[in-house]
Amino acid sequence: MKLLGFVFLTLIFATYALLVKTIWQLVDESRKVDVTTRFNRFWWIPAWKVHRLAFPESPLRNRIVLLWLLCFVTIIPTLWCMAYADVPLRLGAH
Repeated sequence: MKLLGFVFLTLIFATYALLVKTIWQLVDESRKVDVTTRFNRFWWIPAWKVHRLAFPESPLRNRIVLLWLLCFVTIIPTLWCMAYADVPLRLGAH
């Protein structure tokens, strides 16, 4: 159970790394479109708005949303596996 928790934790870190890389790509593309505005990689909501108007068909924003959801959905089984890693499950025992 503990090993599975660490596998899920590794998946969360990998997903979060992909998420950050995708956000940086969105900011870089937005910087190319609007050179007058200074976009920050850590506050990227204005870059999202510029990117949405400049690239309406881009799958980049959908990928960001999907990666956020995957990060948060993976947290639930990770916490469950870590919480019950040392507790023996006795199904059917009274």
